Amino acid sequence: MMSLYRSLLLSLCLIVGIQSLYAQGIDTSLLDANATRYRSLLSEIEKKRDIDPLQRALQQALLKRLILLEETPSPSLSLIDAQLFHGPSNAVNLRRLFEEILDKAQLLSKLQAEIRKENRELETLKRDLSLSSIGEKKDHMTLQLQYTYTYKKHQRNLTQEQRLRQAFEAFPDHINALLENIQISPEPLDQELRSVKQQLRGLERSENDLTLERERLRLLGDQEKLRQVERGLQSIREAKKALLKRQAEDQALLYLLALKNRDKKAFILVQGIQQSLKAMGLPPSAVTHISDLFLTAARQRLGITAALQNAAGAEISHTADLLWKRLNAPIFTLGESPISPIKILLALSIFILGILVGVFYKRGISRIDSHNLTEATKTLLANMGYYFIVIIAFFIALHYLGINLSSIALVAGALSVGIGFGLQNIVSNFVSGIILMFERSIKIGDYIELDENLKGRVTDVRMRSITVTTNANIDIIVPNQELIQNRVVNWTMNDKIRRFEIPFSVAYGTEVAKVISTVLEAVGRSGYEDVINTPDRSTQVIMTGMGDSSVDFTLFVWIKGPKTLRPKRTISRFLILIYNALYEAGIEIPFPQRDLHIRSVDTPLPVFLGDSGKPHADSIPPLDKA
Repeated sequence: MMSLYRSLLLSLCLIVGIQSLYAQGIDTSLLDANATRYRSLLSEIEKKRDIDPLQRALQQALLKRLILLEETPSPSLSLIDAQLFHGPSNAVNLRRLFEEILDKAQLLSKLQAEIRKENRELETLKRDLSLSSIGEKKDHMTLQLQYTYTYKKHQRNLTQEQRLRQAFEAFPDHINALLENIQISPEPLDQELRSVKQQLRGLERSENDLTLERERLRLLGDQEKLRQVERGLQSIREAKKALLKRQAEDQALLYLLALKNRDKKAFILVQGIQQSLKAMGLPPSAVTHISDLFLTAARQRLGITAALQNAAGAEISHTADLLWKRLNAPIFTLGESPISPIKILLALSIFILGILVGVFYKRGISRIDSHNLTEATKTLLANMGYYFIVIIAFFIALHYLGINLSSIALVAGALSVGIGFGLQNIVSNFVSGIILMFERSIKIGDYIELDENLKGRVTDVRMRSITVTTNANIDIIVPNQELIQNRVVNWTMNDKIRRFEIPFSVAYGTEVAKVISTVLEAVGRSGYEDVINTPDRSTQVIMTGMGDSSVDFTLFVWIKGPKTLRPKRTISRFLILIYNALYEAGIEIPFPQRDLHIRSVDTPLPVFLGDSGKPHADSIPPLDKA
């Protein structure tokens, strides 16, 4: 076990080392440098004359951008003007606040799109740098500067995106704090909202008319009038966008008044704001940020119960979106790929689904009833298909997590070293299992003999081991490696016919021909259906030796069928048959016999006579030496 732990630790260290070598092309000193360092590099590049003019221009442009990026302060990302908390908040201030929310929501959406784009660019640049560090690509310095600029810009965008998200998350609390200072009347807002809607309907009719006119002029080919119509359509779109923005502002102000009065109408107004923003052409993510902000403030003010009762659809949708955001929020980063809970759950689901599909596949193969498929073939198809499905599901899950599958070769190389130090037995058994499955030298149903005390029927063949069930119904797990390296006796590899050798003996003085004929006739009269007697596989009795007390014979008999898998019972059956046949024929079955020889001695032998039990040495005369 300790060797296994050491092997895994060594593999992990090698993986980290390989990944560090993979990233060795990145110059971290450039990433940590400031504007002064970049100016120094710019001066050095301007003095060099052995640089390609195009590469020099690119490097100078990148360094100037880095200097500008370092010297430009981050913009203010505040959504709330502190003066709004002091004194009454009128319609003008609130409209300005709403415009600020619109701008920041669009900025957040833009930042998120740029961050996704920069992630892809950094991954590509990192790969190019790793290639250039080993001489496969030129212009290493240009790639370093490009990676540094993209990385710096990416870090700044990440910081701004995080600050904006935090501002949007805190904004509902600010809205509820502003409610007490709001001093606006709903009547002018309602009246203006109706007027805006009426103007929008008029602009839509005008837009439809001009669209039809544009199509007619295109058919006629009147380019002058067509340009005038295009300008008219553009003016209508701009007017519509301004009216939609005004409509969204009015709805936002009415929303604030509804929140102040704890009116459940606020949830309906949020839906109206969403529709207005979508009609303005705002990015969907920006619309989501603003609607989430207003719905969260309404839920805090009115409570979840009121939200579910009076705006179930909007609130449920908002809650679902909020939950989806939480599930998609990254909890850690693997390489350059952020790993979120939803990714982990979906990757696990894909892998578990693959295992279930593999299990159903194995069951389906095992239930196939076909004369063309043997049990061993079905096992081979089931096991290989199962592992193939599981491996494919594993790689799909890794790909969904965002793990670059091209780096698996590096990991496999590191693991191969670990295998050489402690996992070789596991891999050896695995490879041996694949060899056995394709070679089919050992199949399910075969009766094998591993040694004198281990015989049994193969009941399962797996990738690491096989299961041998003995005649005593004991299951023995045998590693596949032993079956490849050691000698294995397969009794039923090609067929279930086996020759049994049953030894027996008769006493000296018995006619050999009579013994042979008696046993052969007994086997012929036995009526055993599993006995085979053909010209090439005939029953025979041969004399094998002359022992101390007996003449030895052996009965050779061919048996087919399932009784070949019960060797002791089969041998016992024929021994009983031979015993009865010899007994009926009057042939003596010998037992050990010994001759006793007494040597002559000079001294008298003591004997015991009478009841006294005392020896009388002179009771027996000495034997004649002759």
